[in-house]
Amino acid sequence: MRTPFNTYDFDGTIYDGDSTVDFYLFSLKKSPKLLLTLLPNFVNVIRFKLKLITRSEFKEQFYKLFLPKIDTNKFVEQFWQAYEHKIKQWYLTQKQPSDLIISASADFLLEPICQKLSVHLLASKVDPKTGKLLSPNLRGIEKVKLFQKHYSNQTIDNFYTDQISDKPMMELAKHCFLVDKNKILRL
Repeated sequence: MRTPFNTYDFDGTIYDGDSTVDFYLFSLKKSPKLLLTLLPNFVNVIRFKLKLITRSEFKEQFYKLFLPKIDTNKFVEQFWQAYEHKIKQWYLTQKQPSDLIISASADFLLEPICQKLSVHLLASKVDPKTGKLLSPNLRGIEKVKLFQKHYSNQTIDNFYTDQISDKPMMELAKHCFLVDKNKILRL
């Protein structure tokens, strides 16, 4: 008999909040020189909201502003020591070794926690030293493309997300669940 194959979005779904924002704020506290990145990041938020730059351009510029200024590996390790508690209890209760986390967040950020949870990960590839995006941002249809590349013969039994932008992934699953904080609604 085949093992159930469950797939989860990360931020807002099994993680309480946005891990990228939390990591940036954590990095600001650890390295005050990053305060100089606040204004340029704010300007980029406005440019993104005005649709002057794409989500991928915004994300890359965000990472490029602060990752080269920190010891990313060290900060990521310390971040998860401080923020592991934000993995939601409902997920920890039902977690399986066959689970797949698929996220738009950076791979270098999520790899350590996924290894600790003993689950699989597909995430946006980002150079942790330069901030350069090394793959498309895993959002919407890009999640489906990468999933099919790595798991073309697999069927998703259950897909959990907090975002309607994950509709393309929902269409691949037998069952879909919308997560709102700790409430899980079957769609």
